[in-house]
Amino acid sequence: MSKQLTVLVGMIVVFTVVTSLFIYEWLNPSFQYPEARGGVLDARQWDFAKQGIVPLRGEWEFYENKLLTPLDFDANANGKALEAERRIIRVPGGWGDVSGSGYGAGTYRLRIETNNPDLYSLRGKKIRMSSHIYINGKDLGGNGKPDLSADRFVPSNLPVFDTIRADSGTIDIIIQIASHRYMEGGLVQAPEFGLTEDVLARRDNARLADMIVITTLLVFAIYFAGMFKQWRKEPYLAFFSLFCLSLGLFFSMDNEIVIATLFPAMSFLFFAEDALFPALCVYPFICSLCLSIPGSSKKLGI
Repeated sequence: MSKQLTVLVGMIVVFTVVTSLFIYEWLNPSFQYPEARGGVLDARQWDFAKQGIVPLRGEWEFYENKLLTPLDFDANANGKALEAERRIIRVPGGWGDVSGSGYGAGTYRLRIETNNPDLYSLRGKKIRMSSHIYINGKDLGGNGKPDLSADRFVPSNLPVFDTIRADSGTIDIIIQIASHRYMEGGLVQAPEFGLTEDVLARRDNARLADMIVITTLLVFAIYFAGMFKQWRKEPYLAFFSLFCLSLGLFFSMDNEIVIATLFPAMSFLFFAEDALFPALCVYPFICSLCLSIPGSSKKLGI
């Protein structure tokens, strides 16, 4: 079985290296993005057509325990009164430092300054656990139902994609968010903003990358399940098959949540609760895999 074990180790190494390269490139971009300061992101020096999408990181305005609409920010109405309740919060990030418990409701606001009126899109992931989005006063909807009451709150953590034609140099983004259970609330991942064609391409490429990873893991699972069926004396083959299966299922319910595209009628409770099962299975499968490889127990001193 040394040949099969070599193939197994080689597959793990290739998968780990490729994944690490993607993560490193994402965490260490080759250029500096503009960041929001005091609720304003100055992108007037940024050429969206040449330089692409901007992650909306930095300092957003935040209004705790309020679900505000563009009318609430009207300077002739409640705009002045809201200044006293205005806070600055870092994005990306959760509400652990804001509410203590991490649960509740609130409104994020960011103004983007740009020199080029055009067709722009906003793409958000991990907006926990419900959202409603307004851009330049236009109601673009969202996922789930944010509400100040936990009884009326409807959770959903699916990615959002919204488009607006900006006719002026200022783009006003308002995001209502509520999370009363399941996970800590907030903009856990910075939304992405740019020309619509670029944002669409980024979304499609991300979905394709997820599908490649998921398909690869499921192929591994089937391959090693077949090998175990032929060589039943090698239990590590079965554990590695289960490990790949669990990891593939987890990735299908994370990031782009591609399983929701395949099964749109699937309820949120499946993603919120059942998605934890494959994630929790990964660790015991790794331990079982290590212990089942011939000679591993002696090397580990067990």
